[in-house]
Amino acid sequence: MSLDEHLSKESAKESSLTENKKATQISAIKAPFRGTFLLAPLILLFTVVMAVYSAINYWTLRDNTFEAQQVSYLQDTVKATANIETFIATVESSAQRLASAISDSRLNKSDYQQALLTMLQKNSMFFGGGIAFLPEIIDGERRLYAPYFAKNTQLDDADSFVFMQIADSYDYTLAGNEWFEEALEQGSRWSKPYFDTELGNILMTTYSAVIYWPDTNGHPQPVGVVTIDISIDDLGKAVHSLKFGGEGYAEILTGEGVYIYSPNKAYVLDKHNVFNDKRWRESKNYEVLKNSIEVGEPSIVKVYDQHTKQYDWVSTSDLLGSNWRMIVNFSEREVTLRSVELRHCLMHLILWSVLSICTALLYKQVVAPKNAVISWPTSLLVALVLILGVCSTWWVTKNFNSGDELKGLAITNKGQAHAIEQEYSNRALAHLTEQVVFIPTGIYIESMKFTSHNDIRVIGSVWQKFDLIEHKHVKRGVIFPGGAGVEFSQPFIEQQGDIELVRWQFQASLRFSLEYDRYPMVKDDFAIGIFSKDTGGNVLLIPDVESFIYLAPTSLPGISPEVFLPGWNIDKSLFEFREWNHRTTFGKEVTVKYENLPELYFNIGLSKVFVPAFISHLTPLLIAGLIAFITMLISTHDKTRLKFMGTGIGFDIGISTSIFFVVALSHIGLRERVVSDSIFYLELFYLLMYVNLISVCVHSILSGLNQQLLTKITFGIAAKKAFFPLNMFVVFIFSWLTFYT
Repeated sequence: MSLDEHLSKESAKESSLTENKKATQISAIKAPFRGTFLLAPLILLFTVVMAVYSAINYWTLRDNTFEAQQVSYLQDTVKATANIETFIATVESSAQRLASAISDSRLNKSDYQQALLTMLQKNSMFFGGGIAFLPEIIDGERRLYAPYFAKNTQLDDADSFVFMQIADSYDYTLAGNEWFEEALEQGSRWSKPYFDTELGNILMTTYSAVIYWPDTNGHPQPVGVVTIDISIDDLGKAVHSLKFGGEGYAEILTGEGVYIYSPNKAYVLDKHNVFNDKRWRESKNYEVLKNSIEVGEPSIVKVYDQHTKQYDWVSTSDLLGSNWRMIVNFSEREVTLRSVELRHCLMHLILWSVLSICTALLYKQVVAPKNAVISWPTSLLVALVLILGVCSTWWVTKNFNSGDELKGLAITNKGQAHAIEQEYSNRALAHLTEQVVFIPTGIYIESMKFTSHNDIRVIGSVWQKFDLIEHKHVKRGVIFPGGAGVEFSQPFIEQQGDIELVRWQFQASLRFSLEYDRYPMVKDDFAIGIFSKDTGGNVLLIPDVESFIYLAPTSLPGISPEVFLPGWNIDKSLFEFREWNHRTTFGKEVTVKYENLPELYFNIGLSKVFVPAFISHLTPLLIAGLIAFITMLISTHDKTRLKFMGTGIGFDIGISTSIFFVVALSHIGLRERVVSDSIFYLELFYLLMYVNLISVCVHSILSGLNQQLLTKITFGIAAKKAFFPLNMFVVFIFSWLTFYT
């Protein structure tokens, strides 16, 4: 045997021994590892079952919640319609009875005026009414006979009316007077809303009941009308007294779609048509809504409102006998955001879906192969699934409330404000205390700016309305509790009949506490307390709801469209009442003469614009993490490769130390910008990066000095391939735990 053959056999023998030794080592490591993963099929089955259960639970709850709420909203609309129908029926029957009495000659001409006045005094909602005849029908001395009574707006007395002859003001028989001309031609009917300048600029609508007298042939002919005028403001009060959703509001239309009543009075004044309204025309369900309004059948349709920038449910119902329609707008967002159960079900669905997909990927790659090492594609796929899971938790956090409620009673429609007045008036009567004085108060924010982490500079206007007789003793002005550098301008005073409007410009630095635990996914409320300067009486400031077109929080009442707060979104604004919770009487004598009244707050919902914050803070961490991964990737115990790349244990530790200083400085800068007593969400990414840097150093040392120990510690899984999955798993878990509640 030659020397070369001998050396070749020895080399083959040595190689075989080395392979057997490695196989024995891997087998020793692989056995407990694979034994642990015998449970993998059970884990996979469990996570899949939980994911399916969570999905079914979520969709069932969602459908039930929305379906139940739709039914409830439609029932509210039908009930509200019934209440308005009762009022309409009262108007129509009252006018028809008097018209029938005149038509049947059951009333003498001398009794017309008294009968008209008696009819009007029976209902406080009747603003005025008249009896108008064709020319030279009733009185030979007067061409036109049209006695008319209207409420005396100068007196606060529902039974006080002033008398006039309509013909003394204008010729009502001329074309264009819908309440007279069209009623005679088409029969008893309601007029479109109009602005009556003769009665003090009152926006009203009129019901005309036709009077018939027989002609020479005994056939009934229309000769006049009995009218009842209804103030649109009074009609609005009747609508406001009805309860819809927290953000719901109602409007009344004619069958042709013309507005009779709307919180936006411009729609009524301009005789705006809902079918020409741009706020719904872009919605895919617009034609369905249009048909529902035209037909008048009770229905509910989902549409996108261009004004409030949200999806609404618009329910419609016919006001029987009047050719009117009531439409009620309900915010879909109100249902979605208030359902904490939906949020939790969705979070469970995300958790189990992510875990089941990751388990399935790892089961095929880790348990099946003989070497028990995941592949690079599997590693990246698992990391991608976990990233999608993290993004999903962010989406749920942004779009669903966490269940945190306001500290007080929110006022999101005019009916709630009127109910508060009624409640405390009744309470004062029941407790025999001094009657509560209600002062309508409003606020309009024109500018907001953060001056520190917990201080915000606010500029705007605040106003109050006082009855010149009842509120003569009430001190004018408001206080912003907790404000610093509060400055008020000289009051602007304007008299509107018996009402004194007092308005101030103001600027103030107000302090509030932001919850930074979820930074940068911060959502919090900034509440401005508005207290009366009159602390000696039973004074309760109430929102001046009549000064706001919309009170839905997402329409931002009281906030100028020009307000811009860099880095923040203004999500909502609303008034709320909070119970008195001060632990002192401020030196006042405790007496049962006064009620324990709530305090008025103007609440502004803020949310951090999280994408720029994430980009600015996470970009350095992502780059640092990528460098740490590359450092780990090129680490090896092969001396030839180490020499070729010029790396080694010292090199890896040096790189990790350099990255550490960069990350630490960024962390310190973040801490200086965000003041928090606890570890907040974004800070956890920095802590994870510190762990990664230490892991890189440990991996480099073990890889260079003791490869077998490294293999034992990692259970045979390549640490390099597990870098991204492990990191994203940690991020996913603490993201889920942070945003679940």
